[in-house]
Amino acid sequence: MALRGPKEAGEERAAFGAVVTLAVMAGIWILLVGGTKPHEMIMGAASMALAAAFLYKTKQSDTLDLRFRAADVAAGWRPPGYLASDVWVLIKVLVLDLLRIKRAETHDRVWGFRTSKNEPVLAARRALATVYTSATPNSIVVGIDYEQNRILIHQMQPSRLTAMQRELGAAAFGQHGLGTHRAAARGKHGGER
Repeated sequence: MALRGPKEAGEERAAFGAVVTLAVMAGIWILLVGGTKPHEMIMGAASMALAAAFLYKTKQSDTLDLRFRAADVAAGWRPPGYLASDVWVLIKVLVLDLLRIKRAETHDRVWGFRTSKNEPVLAARRALATVYTSATPNSIVVGIDYEQNRILIHQMQPSRLTAMQRELGAAAFGQHGLGTHRAAARGKHGGER
């Protein structure tokens, strides 16, 4: 019996994980399509092959080292409050647009954002800022540029930086809007308003 080293054991675990993942994917496919007809299985096999190729390429890419701090994770208590106020903001935008009082617009906002590709705490803050900010209906994080220390947020109604965003590294020092885009409702309401 030959002794196995850590490399061989790691390869065996990876192979076992791949087999289990493929089996789970196959089971989910059968549940979703509700049968095992030949054409369904052919499509399932093709989908699994594409998914396996994607998972393989993802595994080969660089991993991101994240170090979450309790204070940063605890900032997650704020989004539920922002959710309630943002729903009200969007209802107001919708009503004003439907009544043709003020046409709905979208806004792209850029703020400074302290981040880094290689610093684990700042990378974790970047991930949390993306999840927490995008959880509210008025704001979607389009991207965070770690080279220029900027965050791009898409909003229906422009708003100021929230306390949560400031806690995670956003700063108003670079705050400016990239522009306003009219909602594409021209055809629905019959021409320009």
